[in-house]
Amino acid sequence: MNNLVFKYNCEEPLKTKVIFDTNAYRNFVEKYLKDDTNFNETIERFKYCERKSSYMPSSNLLSVMELHQHLLPEDPAFNSCRKAILFSFKRSFIDNKFIHQPLSEIEISDRLFHTISDEDMQLNGYFLDGHYRYCVGDSNFEHSNFEFAQNVKKQLNAYKETSYNSIINNLKRLYTSFNTETLKFSNKDFKSYKKRFGEKNLKMYVSLGITLFEAFQKRLNVTHYQGNKDLAIVNLIIDYRPALLSYIKIWEKFSNNNEKSKSPFLPNKNDLIDSFILFSIVPDDNILLVTDENKIHSIFTEIDKSNSVITLSNYLKKINFTSNPSYTTNKDFI
Repeated sequence: MNNLVFKYNCEEPLKTKVIFDTNAYRNFVEKYLKDDTNFNETIERFKYCERKSSYMPSSNLLSVMELHQHLLPEDPAFNSCRKAILFSFKRSFIDNKFIHQPLSEIEISDRLFHTISDEDMQLNGYFLDGHYRYCVGDSNFEHSNFEFAQNVKKQLNAYKETSYNSIINNLKRLYTSFNTETLKFSNKDFKSYKKRFGEKNLKMYVSLGITLFEAFQKRLNVTHYQGNKDLAIVNLIIDYRPALLSYIKIWEKFSNNNEKSKSPFLPNKNDLIDSFILFSIVPDDNILLVTDENKIHSIFTEIDKSNSVITLSNYLKKINFTSNPSYTTNKDFI
């Protein structure tokens, strides 16, 4: 487990950290790794192309766990997900170090309060340890009995259910009272933020920022915040704007449906999981998300951050990766 660190060392300066969402992994496998022939060679060529293009590979732990839950013998996606998991690991395993992003709750907690809950650390550690041991072929690992996949499925479902219920409660709260939520802006700041976020969505961004801040404050049992709370919430909104905009779109659908119908509208869980992934994308940190989901691309386009997201095919072109191995040789591999 000493290898599971965030540091990446190489001679060339690396400009951008690149993560794949779950479907990007599977799409790559379907096109380039479906046949077991040259499996490792293809991955090494891919790593070579990323490094030559000065991109730093990183695995998003939530995306990887979405793949692990399919490692049950009766699952029709078993083979493709197994290959996607190995591709994810081998791609992000550099100089005997596994570069990854933890569960987004850990990063947000650390950003806001410089502390992390034991529960989040334990769940993250369990996922990370299992992923590592599976991919290195640990003979003592429980994956031979598919226990890890079963446990991941249970814990991931529980994680999603808890998060889902929390979001639903927040949406209901916003639906009834978001106009009363406020931050102490100066007139100058208010004009600046209104221009930046748009007059239509500013109150929603503020409400979601406050809700997110207070949810983590309660989660971590922080009674007194050391610092400027309003400034911290504004920075939170700026940092996680793509994820918050996705919630705003969900909220708009939520509120419109509930105004027209007596039956309460509940967002699709998959939409919310996509939003969880977006909490890993902080544009100011120079992270590039590889995804083929059109709705994610539209969110980034709407906030003028389209350079933070890219389709798989365009990313392969960007790093000059091709299915033809003739342009390089094994001595060039990482």
